Amino acid sequence: DHAVREAAKLVGIRDDQLEKSPFELSGGQKRRVALAGVLAMEPEVLVLDEPTAGLDPAGRENLMANIRDYHRNKGKTIILVSHSMDEIARNVDRILVLKNAHVLMQGTPAEVFARGEELLSAGLDVPQITRIAMELKRRGVDIDPAVYTVEALERQLLALRKGGAEC
Repeated sequence: DHAVREAAKLVGIRDDQLEKSPFELSGGQKRRVALAGVLAMEPEVLVLDEPTAGLDPAGRENLMANIRDYHRNKGKTIILVSHSMDEIARNVDRILVLKNAHVLMQGTPAEVFARGEELLSAGLDVPQITRIAMELKRRGVDIDPAVYTVEALERQLLALRKGGAEC
């Protein structure tokens, strides 16, 4: 019972919600309850296949924050399967890119998204911010197009501005 309540708290489920019928819960709450049930078993490796599919932006970020907290607090391995490169970029330490059941590339987000053109030409995607950086580079802005977070692009653009370049 303690493990279930701890897991429920970790994924943002209140005690009073644990007492409800599953039919009274929203889609996001049902997903969190299901995740809490798995987390209560404390698996060494947790494989999540598109865990935020169908959630609104706030629900996606909330669930991913809960998953990051679990990883940080328990030190467990989490394998996240997702087609959302923005979600991947913000939440993982390592990326394994598969295409036609073969490993196309692997590495840190910076290493993988540095190969943005290769990903795109293979019919895969990159984070939206990487697309913006790639387009800025194509238009002559002297930046590294391998950025994958808004903060990283902001740092580069501010550095250019301080260096006297025009943005």
